[in-house]
Amino acid sequence: MVAPGSNGSSYISRDNFESDPKGYFDNLHGSGQGSK
Repeated sequence: MVAPGSNGSSYISRDNFESDPKGYFDNLHGSGQGSK
């Protein structure tokens, strides 16, 4: 499936996302914290 929040630029396994959606979004938002 297309990764949520990626604007279609990346794909992830639906099983991986559904097993830990919080972890996915933590990683998605956590990767940009250094630029604040």
